[in-house]
Amino acid sequence: METEPFLNRHLVAGLITLGFATSIALAVGDMKNTDQQKPTLLLRLLVVISIQESTAGVTIMFQTGEKGRLSRNHEEYQFHLTLARRSVERAHPVGVRIDSAGEIGEIARADSDYVESVAEEDEDKVKVGFQMHDGMAYLERQHPRFENIKRDLNRSLKEKKRIWFVWRLPWLMLEDVMLVEEDVGATGTKERLP
Repeated sequence: METEPFLNRHLVAGLITLGFATSIALAVGDMKNTDQQKPTLLLRLLVVISIQESTAGVTIMFQTGEKGRLSRNHEEYQFHLTLARRSVERAHPVGVRIDSAGEIGEIARADSDYVESVAEEDEDKVKVGFQMHDGMAYLERQHPRFENIKRDLNRSLKEKKRIWFVWRLPWLMLEDVMLVEEDVGATGTKERLP
């Protein structure tokens, strides 16, 4: 009969398609699990106190006593070095991503503003509004410093204190904050407006 080969071909084609779809779904699941197992290095707000240049790059000293190396081979070496120098000159923090070996992967510009609102967004994040910045920022509950950051955001809101922050674009996820204190010893910064 003509119908049986036709049905068999469609059944085989369906099984092959299902097999490919299952393989793809398993591969995507493995990639997600691998991504979740990788330690995510968040940007931390640090104030640069000195920069020592060498032929291989620079060693950057931070007010916390930590140091990191920025290689001349880094594709954004000049930009990162400019931000580090500005941090020294102005005593303002920058967002820094340092791996466990002390290599600097990124230096990002930090912003400062006054917190206008802190509200529960959903079970995964808190929504934060700043007075002079468009759009809303978000703080993920899974952030390892969630409680400390939320406390500082609420303090900024309540006490009308300026706060430094660094966020991950394009989602505007907060990675670190630092209150601006009059007392340099409290956070390592003085309030200096640009």
